[in-house]
Amino acid sequence: MSYEPQKDKPTKDEFDGKNCPICKDGIISFINNGEDKFWGCGDCGNVWQSKNDLIKELKK
Repeated sequence: MSYEPQKDKPTKDEFDGKNCPICKDGIISFINNGEDKFWGCGDCGNVWQSKNDLIKELKK
């Protein structure tokens, strides 16, 4: 077994780790796979395509 370092550094965002405003249990993660960039919750599956949409949801 060999160790191969990760080539791409994980993208961090100011909203990473915040609780999901929809399900309250999930955690928001910023996804950047090179083509798509969005924020999402792995528990409930909600996706926010823009930072403004996420901010609006968090303020509710």
